[in-house]
Amino acid sequence: MKIRRFAPPAIIPSIEKVMGRLGYNKKKTKVDDSIIQKIQNEISSSINIIHPIGNVLENKITSKYDDFIVLESGLKLKSRKICNILKDVSSVSLMICTIGKEITEKTIDLTKREDFSTAVILDAIGSEAVEALADYIEKTLSIEKSYLGLKPTMRYSPGYGDLKTDIHKEMLPLLEATSIGISFHQESYILIPEKSISAFIGWH
Repeated sequence: MKIRRFAPPAIIPSIEKVMGRLGYNKKKTKVDDSIIQKIQNEISSSINIIHPIGNVLENKITSKYDDFIVLESGLKLKSRKICNILKDVSSVSLMICTIGKEITEKTIDLTKREDFSTAVILDAIGSEAVEALADYIEKTLSIEKSYLGLKPTMRYSPGYGDLKTDIHKEMLPLLEATSIGISFHQESYILIPEKSISAFIGWH
């Protein structure tokens, strides 16, 4: 099993996605042009503090049970939900990605300086950027695997449903997460940096 590295030169979320993250609805919310311009300016300038990178590891499923699945790496996925998602697949892509810590650090600094509006916008940009990065990796894998007649399941992340975040203890070393600057909180097992995503994608 070999780690595959993804490092696109840039990830820039769309203004529509960012505004949606901020709670704007074009049918219900009227937005001043100056606010739209401010958001666009922040998106444009954020390219310098967004550093997209991710690792992927392919695993075959060796055992399936009602409430857990065992992968060839030895990783055990304890979740009835993910067992249902992966019931018809024989292989899984383990993924972890991040846009780095710089955008979060700048958001914190803006908050300390009481520039709350910019901080909220920048936080939304970061959230959409890491989602866009995960989508980029998933789409790249999907295109490649389509030539083998494979289609993806939904992407499923620790912390959703009954798949607990403590799986990061075993998952991150397998993905060599420290090599791209990702770790986790020792108590909550939430990923560090904040704008990071871990996930599983099955192929059927």
